[in-house]
Amino acid sequence: MVDIEDDDVVIIYGCGIAGRWASHQLPKVIGFVDSDRKKWGKIFNGIPVYPPSFFDDMDISKVVVVISSVDIFDVIPSLNKKNITRWHALAKILNLDDDLINNTGESDSFLRYSLTTMKNCHEAFLSKESLFIRSVDLVITEKCTLRCKDCANLMQFFEKPRDIELNQIIPGIQRLAEKCDFINEVRVIGGEPFVNKEIYSVLRELLLIDNIGSIVIYSNGMIPPKPDYLELYRNPKVHFSITDYGSLGKNTAKTVSFLQSNDISFRVHPPENWTDSGRIEYQRHTVPELKKTFEDCCGKNLFTLVESRLYRCPFAANADSLGAIPADNQNFVEVGASTESIRRYTREIEFLPACNFCPGRSFDAPEIIPALQVKGPIKYEKISGGLEENGES
Repeated sequence: MVDIEDDDVVIIYGCGIAGRWASHQLPKVIGFVDSDRKKWGKIFNGIPVYPPSFFDDMDISKVVVVISSVDIFDVIPSLNKKNITRWHALAKILNLDDDLINNTGESDSFLRYSLTTMKNCHEAFLSKESLFIRSVDLVITEKCTLRCKDCANLMQFFEKPRDIELNQIIPGIQRLAEKCDFINEVRVIGGEPFVNKEIYSVLRELLLIDNIGSIVIYSNGMIPPKPDYLELYRNPKVHFSITDYGSLGKNTAKTVSFLQSNDISFRVHPPENWTDSGRIEYQRHTVPELKKTFEDCCGKNLFTLVESRLYRCPFAANADSLGAIPADNQNFVEVGASTESIRRYTREIEFLPACNFCPGRSFDAPEIIPALQVKGPIKYEKISGGLEENGES
């Protein structure tokens, strides 16, 4: 447990599932700090959520910060800028072997999954030796049962969306796993992943890769999982994350009922944190502006694998697949590259050329109405140009 003096106060950095759980385990917690402005002012477990600027008016010598965010690699530089040295990784002070008291509102299985994810991320970061990736979005289809005007994954622009075949999906994730010490989770996504009928074969192949911790299927629930594959869904590595789009999701309730009645690990939630980032526009940024856009981005660690290319974010991956932005091999790293090249790409880059065509996904961006539908693919212009045209190469 953290050493706390009589006049110290505790701040939990990160108001996610792990942070909410920790607020019941730690003494003298006076607040959460979170970079997501949509949480500011809310109260969880009787504890308010503040922006990072909350530290500015505090006596830092009396503040003990416990980091519960999985993105510890982003939090620590932020604390360093504020001269906060008394911080602890939550993973170092919790014991997952204990019976967990669940006060989070999530299922016990999802709480344990969330805490395990946080623990793996913290330990990998603090060791600095392993090549660890927190999550990889594995794109298995460009097709979706919805056509959301503002989809941040750019599905609304695909005129001829395709299912990616099994022999194009599995070799890439196998090669990446061979280069990594550990991939904490693979997120099976689309579009809507259940559109691709090979999803069941994808799951079987993923379960054969030992150094993948969890497999999370991101679905809108509109295509219920086939009951013939219960042994796959009940595997302790497999979890479902279901977005409930209300009246748009005609089968979502059926899917949730199926998961619940069969004791399958899942989380159901409304569409969350939608921002005006589902556009492709030439930003004409300078290099310092690109670095700032990348630094502020909430999606820069949403590693996305399309066949053999690993991208830092879904925007870069799907804009490249569309051919909507200038081709640039700095936007991705091939899974066949050296381990050191993959390490540099996942840890050290300061921006992507693709950032110059993205409207940005900062944590403090205002929310928009989610899931507004369009009748057909949205037209877009393929963009040419880049830093060279601005004299910023």
